[in-house]
Amino acid sequence: MNDAISASKLSFSYDKRPVLTENTFSIPAGQFIGLIGPNGGGKTTLLKLLLGFLTPSSGTIHLFGNSPETMRRKIGYVPQSNRTDRDFPLTLLELVMLGTLWNRPFYPPKAKEAALYWIEELGLTLHRNKPFASLSGGLAQRALLARALVSHPELLLLDEPTANVDPHSKELLLAKLRSFRGKKTILLVTHDLSSIAEGIDQIFCVEKTITPYRPEELCQHVALGLYPPVPKALPGAIHVP
Repeated sequence: MNDAISASKLSFSYDKRPVLTENTFSIPAGQFIGLIGPNGGGKTTLLKLLLGFLTPSSGTIHLFGNSPETMRRKIGYVPQSNRTDRDFPLTLLELVMLGTLWNRPFYPPKAKEAALYWIEELGLTLHRNKPFASLSGGLAQRALLARALVSHPELLLLDEPTANVDPHSKELLLAKLRSFRGKKTILLVTHDLSSIAEGIDQIFCVEKTITPYRPEELCQHVALGLYPPVPKALPGAIHVP
């Protein structure tokens, strides 16, 4: 199986403050990866490196064998809804259609049709003409996922998509993501490991270094959100010097 993501001795620092240090790893295409770790451990920084918004301080990172900057069209990104501009004057449908624009000034043919498909898939049809600003946290998060999916990405990056959402939206989001297992490569940042552990291939614990585990290998205190050192890293999938 080809690798969707590969990194060699990847490091990044903010003003000489190390955030990620000498990480070498690869992720096969189609895997569903959960990213856990303490605040400031480097999870969001890793996502920004994958998006090409940051450049490694040293080492390399590649998506499907190419630089992140050249592969953005293959990436779908889902931020937390509370980190988006909820006051921007557009409807849910208009928000989702924005995902079809990728580096072009006009909507492509059938952009509305594609947007309506994903709106229906995520249970949002009744809300499609509502202002994005009026949506609850759960509805807004589902809308952001629809926006990411409308461009048919091969790689999905999600930054705590289930934080502060209602139980129905949370289960709908996770069920849809599980349905992509083996079809899309997914990296999901979360502090709620227990809700995703059943449907993922590996868990990466990010705290300067990146250590992979099978979900069943993590002890209960990590699942509850504590990040002390844990034994027995998954062999072969990653090398941390």
